[in-house]
Order: sequence, then C-alpha cells, then structure tokens
Amino acid sequence: MNRQIVIGLAAALATLLSACGASPPPLLATPGVKPVADKSEWSGLPRLPVKRGVVFRGRPGVSAFNIHNYLDHDGRQFSIMWTSGAVHEGEAGSRVMRAVSDDGLTWSAPTFLTPPPPPGQRYFARGYWRRGTETLALVSSDREGDYFGPDLRMLAFAPGDRPDQPWTLRGVLANGVITNFPPRRLADGQWFESSRDSAMRPGFIKGGVSSWDSWRRIDVPPPTVRWEWRMWPATPAGRRPPGEAWKSWLRVPLPTRVRPQLDEPIWWTLPDGRLTGLYRDNSGRRLYRAMGSADGEHWTRPRRTNFPDASSKMAGLRLSEGLYVMVSNPRPDAKERSPLVLSVSADGLSFTAMAILLDEPTSRRAFGNRKTPGYQYPQLLEHDGRLLVAYSRNKEDIEVIAVAVSDIEALAKRQRPG
Repeated sequence: MNRQIVIGLAAALATLLSACGASPPPLLATPGVKPVADKSEWSGLPRLPVKRGVVFRGRPGVSAFNIHNYLDHDGRQFSIMWTSGAVHEGEAGSRVMRAVSDDGLTWSAPTFLTPPPPPGQRYFARGYWRRGTETLALVSSDREGDYFGPDLRMLAFAPGDRPDQPWTLRGVLANGVITNFPPRRLADGQWFESSRDSAMRPGFIKGGVSSWDSWRRIDVPPPTVRWEWRMWPATPAGRRPPGEAWKSWLRVPLPTRVRPQLDEPIWWTLPDGRLTGLYRDNSGRRLYRAMGSADGEHWTRPRRTNFPDASSKMAGLRLSEGLYVMVSNPRPDAKERSPLVLSVSADGLSFTAMAILLDEPTSRRAFGNRKTPGYQYPQLLEHDGRLLVAYSRNKEDIEVIAVAVSDIEALAKRQRPG
C-alpha cells in the first residue's frame, strides 16, 4: 500500500480516536437487572408514580392505527402530533393529527395537521421544529410499501391562519431521508438530527442555519457482523416452498452470521461535549452505541451493548438539572412491548437506575398489521418540574403520562451504585 495512503489513514484514525475518546463504559450498570424475556423478572423493578391523560382513542376502520407521537410547548400551551391510519401501519392515506392542552394531560378534540397525501402516498409525523421565531411541523412522505422507497422526502408544514385547519406545506426539507426527532442545536450553532435514508441506513443530517432546507448528510460506519447460535431453519414449516417439507423436523442450533439492522437512533451531548448515539437493532435484542465528536462530524462504529431491548423505538434527553433519562422497552420480548421503563444516567454513558412507568396488560381492539401489545414509541418533554412521556398504546391510542422530576432524581440517588 502507498506510504502516503497509510499515513493519511493513520492520521484520520488518530483524529477520530481523539475526538471520540476511549472505549465507553457498559451502557447498563444497574445491579440485579437480568436481560431476559421473563415478565416476572421485570416486575420487581421499582415504580414511579405517574399521572395519565388520554389524547386520542382510535376508531376501528376509521383511525385504528396511531403511532409516532411528538410533544411540544410554545410557552403558552402543549401540542402533540401523531400519525393516524385507518387500519394498518404505513398504509396509503395515513395523515398527521394534532391536539393541544393547557396542562399536558387534558387534550382538545383532534384536528388534522396535514391535508390528505397524494394518492398512493403516506405521511408520518416527525415532530415540531422550533427554529428561532418560527415553528415547523416535520412530516415524512413516501409511497406505500416497504420502508422506505426512493421517493422518500421530509416535508415542512407551517401553521395556517385558523387553528382548526390543516397547516400549510412550506416545502421539501430534504430528499431521500427521514428523521426520527426534530433537530436540536450543537455547540457550533448548527442544527443536527439522526436520520435514515431510503435504504434504511442510519446517519445524521446537519445544517438548517442558512435556510431551513439546507442540509447535508453525515454517515456512520456500519456495525460489524456478529455470530450467534440460531435455530435452523428459521422459516416456519407452513411458509416453506413445496418440496422442503422435510425441513419441518430439522431444528438444530447453528452458528449464524447476523448483520445488525440498526434503526431509529437517539443522541445527546455528554458533559465533556462529545456526542453519543443509541440504536435499536431489528436483528437482535440489545441496543447499539456509537461515540461522536462534539461537532457530529466523526463517529465510531456502533457496537453492541449489554442493554436489553424489545427492538423498539426509545427516546432520551438530558434534564435541566443534569441527569440523562431514557424511556424504552428493555424487556427483550418480541411478543409485547411492556413494561415501559425509565432509565437514569448521571454521565450519559452508563444507566445506573431503572423504574417501571407502565406495565398493565393491554390488548388491541381493532384488526391491523404490525400491532404489538404494550406501550411504545415514547417521546419526552420536560416542563415545569415534570417529565411528560407521550406514547402509543397497542399502536391504537395516544396517551401521555406525567412524572415528577423530583421522583426521578430520588430514584437516581436511591439506586446509585455503592
């Protein structure tokens, strides 16, 4: 290999290591937590008192699928948006709905934030972006089918003259990507947010300063393929092609190469200014983590952590008093996303306390694909001494719970190691 190329690669590696620091500590440092699917193992966690409010109940055949909830507060009232479909997840015609509240628990009758999408298209809610004095509602648009097609776009809608009418389309924020949460500012003044492209490759977008639609993509190195013992063949007998019925009796564990399918990342800034990103893995039951430089330009390869996960979207933020919180479904069970658990970290790297927010049994009321029982797709907002958690119940109903920040701080002190 050319000597100059080698020197260049070494310099780039040194820069990345310097930006991202040494290997981070274990993500999960909570004593006594077992990463198993057994429900009884999780029922012993402490519980945080919550107050619950109902935003919207889905109606079979009309609005039976509801998910992708996002909260906002404009200094006067709370707002929430979410994706609503008639029957199935990701079906054509899905729109974004909106409601408002004075206290975060009692909500107005919903209205449509978006007009109907073009025929064959669907809209997904992506959150409220407060860019200076303007507020934009971010919405993804693509064609019904697999996630996501080549026509994937991020749209921006602006408030209209009447609050009960759909917002006005401002234009295309970015092509070929979908964000997971509204952008937040970095220390360098640029806006920044996690994203996925039309091939489901996670990364970040950065920009939004010179104009609201000026962005560039930052890629993250792909995770390393891992080996696992898995039963073969994995395909159920009833779904095998003719002539392969003989495989129905063959169930043996074999070492299998598994390519991680990272999805829906979250990120935050650490006390020393670096960034860290967490990813769900659709191929397994552990979170992945990557470390980033303060400007978000350089990222390590995501590595599998010891933090269990139901392969579900999580949400996290840093509270005003300094603690980091994450709300997720850490019980590694594909059958349901319950309990909904709040985890606490003092340094943003290791979670040392966990508590149950919700774990009552749930069941769906209406037919629809991809409907998983439980409490899922959380989104967080801290306001006036409370942490509000919006979530979807069974992917049918939109609800919000309020947790006192003082209770979260007490949990962190009570479960602090040593």
